[in-house]
Amino acid sequence: MRMSTPQVLALLNGMSADDIDKIELLNTPPAKYDADGNAGLINIVTKKNKRQGTNGSVTATLGYGRAEKGSIDINLHHNTRNVSLRASYSYYRDHTYSELFAGGTESVPAIGGQTSFQYIGIGKPIYNYQDVNSGADIRLGTKTTLGGSLYYAVTKDLIHNYNHGYYALRPDSVLLFNSHLDGVNHSYNTIGGLYLQHDFSSNQKINIDAGYIHYKNVGQTNVQSTFVDNYGNAAGANDSLYSPTQRDLANTTIKVGVVKIDYSGQLNTKFKVEAGVKGTYTRSRAESGIENLVNNQWVLSSVGISNKLGTKEVIGAVYGTLTTQIDTNTTLVTGARYEYSHTSTDNASNAQYAIDRRLGKLFPSVFFTHKLTDHSELQLSYTKRVSRPSYSDLASHVTYNDPVSVFTDNPALKPTITDNIKLGYSFQNYLFSLLFSRDKDVILSTQISTGPSKGLVYLAPQNGPYQNNITLQTTIPVKMTGWWESSYSFVGGWRQYKVDYTPQIFTKAYFAGSVSVTETFKFPRNYSVEISGYYNSSGYYATSNFNESGMLNAGFKKELNNNKGSFQLSVSDVLMTSTGGSYIGNLTRDAFNSQVGVKYNGESRSFPIVKLTYYRSFGSAAKKSTHTDDNASKDERNRL
Repeated sequence: MRMSTPQVLALLNGMSADDIDKIELLNTPPAKYDADGNAGLINIVTKKNKRQGTNGSVTATLGYGRAEKGSIDINLHHNTRNVSLRASYSYYRDHTYSELFAGGTESVPAIGGQTSFQYIGIGKPIYNYQDVNSGADIRLGTKTTLGGSLYYAVTKDLIHNYNHGYYALRPDSVLLFNSHLDGVNHSYNTIGGLYLQHDFSSNQKINIDAGYIHYKNVGQTNVQSTFVDNYGNAAGANDSLYSPTQRDLANTTIKVGVVKIDYSGQLNTKFKVEAGVKGTYTRSRAESGIENLVNNQWVLSSVGISNKLGTKEVIGAVYGTLTTQIDTNTTLVTGARYEYSHTSTDNASNAQYAIDRRLGKLFPSVFFTHKLTDHSELQLSYTKRVSRPSYSDLASHVTYNDPVSVFTDNPALKPTITDNIKLGYSFQNYLFSLLFSRDKDVILSTQISTGPSKGLVYLAPQNGPYQNNITLQTTIPVKMTGWWESSYSFVGGWRQYKVDYTPQIFTKAYFAGSVSVTETFKFPRNYSVEISGYYNSSGYYATSNFNESGMLNAGFKKELNNNKGSFQLSVSDVLMTSTGGSYIGNLTRDAFNSQVGVKYNGESRSFPIVKLTYYRSFGSAAKKSTHTDDNASKDERNRL
């Protein structure tokens, strides 16, 4: 079940080392996992603890940056000999703050052509989230377990944005723009799941999983704006994007059904077989638009900013893997996963979004592992993966940004196909790897594009033809003393990509990297301190180059005696460096000849975010579920 960060922290804080059998780091996941995504997995395998009873945990957090924050998480587990019950409740609130500065020149026919501008956006949103999660596992016999879960989440996001713009159209013409965006966005997410696990023997088992997702989003944002020229007169017409009163409307419904069957069997001491099938059916409907208030009546904007779209997606998959123990030090895992998808749209208001696309693809995987000594190991692997567009990238939406631009979707997005070759070496807890990968049809978010309304700037995701990567990754843990431990990580290398959706096609190659450091100090009387930070070098993304960035964080923890819990004080962005910048126009010219610099300041740029958390577990040790969290709808929830 996908959980929030506080929930994950509560789960891990309540889990002792005695409960853990092993931790698997799957940088290149094998064929049994969905081929979707190009990231790795961390698989925490727990022991089958047969102790019974009731336990739980409570986590409460209060915080402040520019405004208040808070959360509470309650988890309960009850286990008898044949029944395991669990329930949790979470609430999260974050009143945050951000600043966006932009300036430069671009040619926008919607306001008369070439213009230079300065733009300031102040965001003060309030995010509210709460969920309830429940589940049960029932042992029907010594070899059969039946289980299920039900999850319901509600979000209420309050939008408060203040935008100011200065547009110089001609030497004697100036447009001054001020607006206040005030809106509310509600989303409702229901996820249900059932599973049946049967062990034919100690070496053979089968899992049958079924899941259902129902997601609904309803949002409305009201925009109050003023537009005046350099003489103080009202500019534009009331039936265009210059209307003083406008509103965004967005309604999206997504329904997903998933069924999968997995089998695993140990044939003998040398061979193990895993196989399975999975089917997913998704149906989504979305409608959005920008309306103006004219003569006390809401009417569609004269530039035709609206969209309505229905999407259907069917994905079928079958996989098989064979694990061969060549000798005591060498293992070979070969596998393949075949996935077939059919994506289609209906009722598209824009003809270019009429999609009927079929994709059948084989995703092979090969993993070779050789143990060099008792403390070192060599790994070599090849995998093919697919990264499908998120549902929000595909679903219809149009969102007001400023008088000349809107955020929107792109149902024509193609999935990204990735080939990975990885060479890895580990010595004790030191990890080193070199990854060669190629992405075809790489997905690039929020790109300046043309759209149905000529002359208006659309900010939408696009596909790039390819991206090549050579990535070096290292993790070096160092135990300085018995009370001081350090961890140093580096990820970086060479990247090359191509962009062809702009008037001028171009290719860019560059080097970039990221360094992260963690220092942990343990002091007497159960006090501990952690200092962590990261640094990202400058680099390039699509048509932009972005600046370097970094952050330093600190944490202080006190474990109370007699199992009375712990207090943790965290300070995010101690040096107040939460800022980012980019420039559009150095690499190529887009459809609007943009030469624009952008700077973003996060909340902690003006004041560090301080949070105080109390955590306590209670009750007896509980029996762990024998069913893993790799359930039927996991991949679909990630896309959602």
